[in-house]
Amino acid sequence: MEVVLRKNCACLPIPVQATCGVDPAKIHILVLDRNPKSAHSIGQILKSIGYQVSLTTHRSEALALAEEKLFNLVVKAFDPDTVDAIALMNRIRTITPDTQFILISEKGSIQVAVDAIHKGAYDYLSKPINPAQLIESVRKALDFQALIAEDPIFSPEAAALWQR
Repeated sequence: MEVVLRKNCACLPIPVQATCGVDPAKIHILVLDRNPKSAHSIGQILKSIGYQVSLTTHRSEALALAEEKLFNLVVKAFDPDTVDAIALMNRIRTITPDTQFILISEKGSIQVAVDAIHKGAYDYLSKPINPAQLIESVRKALDFQALIAEDPIFSPEAAALWQR
């Protein structure tokens, strides 16, 4: 199945494959970015697919939302010089271990990307965000999550090893 995006983004339409046949309206994604314009932009890209998106600019609000609702995925902007993103990732995973994370940073480098993935992120993207790359990363993260859910052999720990 192919979905074509046509809403609120000059770079669209972009063909997108469906995620494991799951209705995007059943997928919940949390976007956390201190920059409200960036959070809104990322949110619009994801909403245009049909995902249910919650936006926040504050870590404390992100944690509160994660305790109220189960998120399939968190897209988090982060500064590689701090441990904020990793601490948030670990905290949310104590609530929902299967939640996947895509970390985004302006200070991109290969080493930062490798470190983020080694610390448990599914993927790392650098700003400025390429909408097609974001959508593809989200689809793959959700496919990976579905694989874990379908196969009882995969514990979150085993899945982390498989991902590397």
